[in-house]
Amino acid sequence: MREVGVAAVQLRPRRPGEALEDVARLVSEARRLDADIICLPEAWNVVNPYSQFLEAVDAYGYVVGVLSRLAEENGVCILGGGLYKRRGEGGYVIACPVVNACGELAGEQLKVHLFKDEKNRFRRGDEFRVFEFHNVRFGVLICHDIVYPESARELVLRGAEVIFNPSRIVSSGVGAWHIYARARSLENRTPVVAVNVVLNRRYGGGSLVLGLLRRGRGILYPVTLAEVSGDEGVAAAKVDVDEYLEARAERLSNRHPRAYRSLLEGNPIFGGDDMRGKV
Repeated sequence: MREVGVAAVQLRPRRPGEALEDVARLVSEARRLDADIICLPEAWNVVNPYSQFLEAVDAYGYVVGVLSRLAEENGVCILGGGLYKRRGEGGYVIACPVVNACGELAGEQLKVHLFKDEKNRFRRGDEFRVFEFHNVRFGVLICHDIVYPESARELVLRGAEVIFNPSRIVSSGVGAWHIYARARSLENRTPVVAVNVVLNRRYGGGSLVLGLLRRGRGILYPVTLAEVSGDEGVAAAKVDVDEYLEARAERLSNRHPRAYRSLLEGNPIFGGDDMRGKV
């Protein structure tokens, strides 16, 4: 049995200095709940992503430094959510820094699928990475990345056993976001940790940890193991990643990649004329 404690930290967006005080408090709370891997939401250190954009970019190094200290002090792995970062000359990305329990930056996952106006400001990432902590492999889908089933499947094919989804979801989108999270958990036989911000009526929170329950004759069904209701808080749960190995192996072994070849052909609208059925 390989059991790992995972936690979603739901934050109220604030400017970096104010937000980090909340992060420190909630990371400590998550640790008291036996969390080993703690995930923050996307853009938790900025109230207005447009007017405070450069302020958030300039604070990236400082924020990661504080997260490193908190990770080492608490003996946990911290996923920084989705932070604005300068990349190259005049370029910016949305990055999730992964900090291990020694306070070291183990790497980062860039947001691959940019949402609406983000395309005008950020560069997209080009790959999904798998990280390891306490002998458990995991991956990160930043917010809109979870909409695309290929994203989660790529992580699982690379060996991910838990998927984290740091997000910034408006209240009207929380219901759909939960459906995406449950679908990714179900189709990949993988726990999903979905993390959101909460702010007045604009951002609806709803952070949760999803696992899978076996219901007769080997049928699995996504279930909520922990959730945050209301304002800031922590959703924490223990998951045994070995519990899903057989079901995931069976599901993946039935794939037929040649039937999905258009997935590897860039972005065709219909997959090409020859791929359309003639009636």
